[in-house]
Formats: sequence, structure tokens, C-alpha cells
Amino acid sequence: MKKALPTVHYLSLRNIPAFEKEKRRNPPSGQKQDYIIQTLVDLGYKVNYVSFSESANNRFYRPKKKKLSEKVTFFLTPNVPGRFRESFAFRWFCHLYAMRHIKAGDILLVYHIHTNGMRNDLLRALADKRHLTFVYEVEELFEYAHETVSQKLVEEELAFLQCPDKYLFCTETLAETVNRRHLPYAICEGYYKYVRANLPKWNDGKIHCVYGGIIDAVKGGAIRAVHAAEFLPENYVVHILGFGDVPTLKKEIEKIAPKTACEIKFEGLKKGQDYIDFISKCDIGLCLQTMDQNLTATSFPSKLVLYLSCGLYPVALGIEQLTKSRLAENITFYSEDDPKAIAKAILSVELKEENTIHEMMDRADKTFAADLKALLS
Repeated sequence: MKKALPTVHYLSLRNIPAFEKEKRRNPPSGQKQDYIIQTLVDLGYKVNYVSFSESANNRFYRPKKKKLSEKVTFFLTPNVPGRFRESFAFRWFCHLYAMRHIKAGDILLVYHIHTNGMRNDLLRALADKRHLTFVYEVEELFEYAHETVSQKLVEEELAFLQCPDKYLFCTETLAETVNRRHLPYAICEGYYKYVRANLPKWNDGKIHCVYGGIIDAVKGGAIRAVHAAEFLPENYVVHILGFGDVPTLKKEIEKIAPKTACEIKFEGLKKGQDYIDFISKCDIGLCLQTMDQNLTATSFPSKLVLYLSCGLYPVALGIEQLTKSRLAENITFYSEDDPKAIAKAILSVELKEENTIHEMMDRADKTFAADLKALLS
């Protein structure tokens, strides 16, 4: 008889519609987490998805549980208002949850969270006591995401991450930075499933470019898209989707629009399937992040993988972790943080047959599944 696989307890931040009234924090990393969970399920694992998301409501909420599928169950930690909320949630997990749901030999998969940092001391102690495999998923170093970087705080964050038995990283570059003990690890750059909506393109004789994501001064991708549009001809359209500093973006569009034949359109915020539907109709995805070495060296732009998942050809900064990515063959790179250089890269994109990207994403999906299976075996 085949031995049952251990349960994976996936710790992160998330909410689901069933508990929407509690106004729990719901960060944009959810789609990649869903992909990792689906890969685990496809490999035969049962997954308990445990969310430590805090509530925007200043009140007490009991822990919640909801079965999402035959192999996936969602747990929501209790919410206690005040400064002891995190400590209470983690102690609930390490004592009550662990007593009922964790067995010796199970797997603890922990998403590296910034604002309510994981209690690694408690989790390490739990893993040792229950003989668990402790895997840390690291998507970026948060201390680099500030305009002024404190190297002391960066070192503290790196020290904080030296607690697991294994890692799951988004790039080899991040692995080289964090994995000081040379532990086993796997790489997942993003959502490798091909999800392009079955919708026709715009079919107006124009090439449609899209930037979808945060609108801010630190990463600056939306503003770069607007500035690059100044150097694109009339058969190009640049769409901006997102949230954040919208007033500044609109001012830039008003300033650039009279100078260019290219149409620039702010489409507002789109979520879920509406977002997938919109970008699936476009041709080129713009991933125009900052050239700040701190930010670019320790993260992988999830929007780039999503563009490819929807059949778009991305334009991106030619940094090491992107040029060495398993997806690089269908990305067009630029090397100068200059609107003309970005526009030149956009104009050089070769739009190939749709199955070109589809086949590449299928290969990446199978590679990750094999790597994850090996990591957890």
C-alpha cells in the first residue's frame, strides 16, 4: 500500500469571500500562493492554508475554518485588537491548531511576511518538537523596498531568515543572498499556468501595450510607461491599470499626451477575472521597474509572469535574474532607464504565434512541479 504524503501547512496572509465581513488584509501575492497550492495538490499533498491576516475592524474574531476542496482547507487565525494580536495568533497556532491538525513528519511552508513578521522562534521550536520539515518561501527582502536603505536592518532581516530546513525562492539571485547555510531550495518565479482568456484581441490595427500594477514613486513602472509612450507611433496604444498615486499619473498623462501620436489610457483598477480579461486582449506587457540595484536584485516581478500567462510579450529591464530566467526567451529587454530606450524595446518586440508562449509556460510549470516534488521528498 502506498504511503500517504504528509500534510503541508501553508502559513501566509489571505482572506476569502466567506469571511469578507471581517475585513482581513488581503495582499496581492494570493495568485502565486494559489498556484503553489494547486501544484502541491497535483503532487498528491493535502494543504491546510493558514492565514494570519489581521482585521481592519477593531474587534475580536474567533478562528475560522472552511474546506475549499477535497484536499485544501482554509484556516483563519483569531483576531485580537491591540499590540498583542500577532503574539496571540501565533500562540493559538502553535498550541491549539498544532495539537489538532499537525502530525509528526508534516511540512511547514511559511511565507516571508513583512508587516506582521512570522514568529520564527515559535515556529522553529514547533518544527523541532513535532519533527516537521520547515520550508521558508522568500519572495523579496522587504528592507530594500524603502527609498533609504539601512544595511543594519537588511542584515537583521537576513538573520531572521536563517531558520528553516529548506527554502522556496523566486530567483537564483535571491537564493545566493539569503541561503547562507546552503540548504536545499527550489525556484518559482510566478504563476506558470497559461490562463489567457478566450477573447479576441482589439483587432483595430493597433498594437496594445499594458502596464498593470502599483502606481508609485519607488518602483515607478506606470510613470515610465507614460514617458515611453511619447516615443511610440500612432499605431500603438498604452493602457495603464492599477492603484496608488493616480493623481500624479494623470498629470503625467496630461503632460505627455499632446506630444505623442500614441494613445495613452488610464483604465482604473481591475481585479481577478476582469484583470485577466483585459490584459488578454493586449499584445505587449510592460514591466518597467526601477533600476535600483537593491530592489531589483532581490525580487522577481510577478506581473511579468502573469503577462506571459495571458499570452503577452513582456518588455522588461535586462537584469540578471530576468535574463537568466526560464522564461527569458520570450521577453524583450532594455538596458537603459530612459524613455527612448524603453520605446525602442517596445518597437522591437516580435509578436509570434500564441502557442509559442503557451508551450514555454507548460515547460516551466512541469519543471517547477518536478523541483517542488524533489524538494519536499
